[in-house]
Amino acid sequence: MPRRDESSRNDAIGVLQQRLLAAEDPIEQLFSAARLCAWGEETAFRSWPSLIGAPAATELPPRLSALCLDLLGRLRSQHGHPLAATLIECQDVCSLLTADLAHGMLLQESHDPLAAVVHECDSVLLDDEAAVLLEEFTRAQHLDLLSTEWVLGMVRHPLGETARLELARVAGSCTPPVRPICAVPSFEGELVFDGGRPSTRMMSAFSKRRGMILCDDGSKAVVRAVLEADWRVSVEFDADPDWCGRIDGVRLGALPAEAIDDDLDTWVTSLSNYGLDTQTKLVGQPIMVCLSNGERFSM
Repeated sequence: MPRRDESSRNDAIGVLQQRLLAAEDPIEQLFSAARLCAWGEETAFRSWPSLIGAPAATELPPRLSALCLDLLGRLRSQHGHPLAATLIECQDVCSLLTADLAHGMLLQESHDPLAAVVHECDSVLLDDEAAVLLEEFTRAQHLDLLSTEWVLGMVRHPLGETARLELARVAGSCTPPVRPICAVPSFEGELVFDGGRPSTRMMSAFSKRRGMILCDDGSKAVVRAVLEADWRVSVEFDADPDWCGRIDGVRLGALPAEAIDDDLDTWVTSLSNYGLDTQTKLVGQPIMVCLSNGERFSM
């Protein structure tokens, strides 16, 4: 890691450690520990039950659900500074969900409301003030150095109203792009074998997720998704290498996928470590594709 990046990493960790030490509320402690986990400092998050104590731990699921409901309401009604502040809180939610998926899943009961907040953030339209404040936050927190699954797309690439209008103006000078909306199949429990494997019907329905991504600059890519019998999920892109190089992240619902090599044309994740209920819910979640220029697509 370059010296500048190492210094930025140490600065970010130092700020979060101070935040953790100063936190008195269990949820604030949990958020701080999760944010540290994003930087590879996993000790605090791995030991969070002992950090906050048993009584507080039992109160977390209802408290987190109430917080997520409040965040969803604010995301849909705020503008400017309040909206930026709410999205910064949502960044804590994103870090917590990603950390718990990777380390123990002790908060599995809260995954659905946490994932709902993460998903809602993708549809927020920023005004210029909120976009500037989020850009300052991302720069100050050095979030550009983190892997994509730890950072909300809206926070990593804040796009205000002026920038959106300019993009629309440029796009309007050529043939308007067509962005097909692919239906997300709904899977019921009976579509899964008793042995815990996805059924042929489920895998066949999942494979219908395919289509064309058309970008604002006129470039395009064919994308298809595959669910295999061992619960491995693949998202494959048929496009030239330069286009694939613009892929910033791929996820199934809140579950991040990883590129199998530097070509970035195939991204994979696995549901094999989750329980049957969680597997069934995740299979029905949208597949999100985020590009480095801020464009996002759902399939």
